[in-house]
Amino acid sequence: MTDFDQEVDHPALLPEGARGKVITRIPGGGDPGEVELPIRGCTETFFAYADQEIPVGSMVLVWNCRDGRHVDVVLDPIPDDDLSDLQSN
Repeated sequence: MTDFDQEVDHPALLPEGARGKVITRIPGGGDPGEVELPIRGCTETFFAYADQEIPVGSMVLVWNCRDGRHVDVVLDPIPDDDLSDLQSN
């Protein structure tokens, strides 16, 4: 494990609950795709796993961190349009 992977494993830096964007299709099952997630004030790339196929450009929600740079995601249940409505109130 690299120093970088150990740094990401620190509890304060884990992306559980983070919203991200799919940049490489997630085929579903045991094969990963890739997502960009906001970590430490910038965007970082993680391998992402899901039960179902999720296409490029979709917003996802991280529900589990496997290790280092591997996360489990689901399709984000709140569309961006709904979030902008919440922020304007």
